Amino acid sequence: MNKLQTKEFIPIGISIVLVLISIGNVLITNTVLNKAHYFGFILLLLSSILFFRNKYLYRYLFGSTILLGFIGLINFFYLTITVGFGVFQVNLLYLILLLLFITTDELILEKLFPKQQLGNETNKTNQKELEKKVNSFKQQFQNKTESELTKIVTETSSYTEIARIAAVQVLKEKTK
Repeated sequence: MNKLQTKEFIPIGISIVLVLISIGNVLITNTVLNKAHYFGFILLLLSSILFFRNKYLYRYLFGSTILLGFIGLINFFYLTITVGFGVFQVNLLYLILLLLFITTDELILEKLFPKQQLGNETNKTNQKELEKKVNSFKQQFQNKTESELTKIVTETSSYTEIARIAAVQVLKEKTK
């Protein structure tokens, strides 16, 4: 298993540990499991197999398993920790597993939060900052002569790139 697979295995690995704890608890104590537990065990077993065989189907089956547990239709841990109001109850264990599943799976994360959109917003912010800096230099260079501006443009080691950009723009404005 490579580093990415290990990271993606965390939620299903925790789920398998919870199943083993549940089975151990049933063997040691008088805890009784119901149909929801056995159905959860089967779905988790299938998800575990699909993790190694078919990642695409694994994402759907394990995600569905977590969602079914979240709303209380299945369970694979002997304890149920629910929070809610009236009829609407959610299982906190499955909420944690859902968050882990989403944050450890690169494909799901990219679909939910595309990097391209974040990059565009960052580029827009950087562009605005660049324009502010250029405008600041342009104000400073307004009173300079054309020869001084040409010197700023040609001497790359003495001036920053932003200063040279501003000098070029001021030169263009003066030659119009």
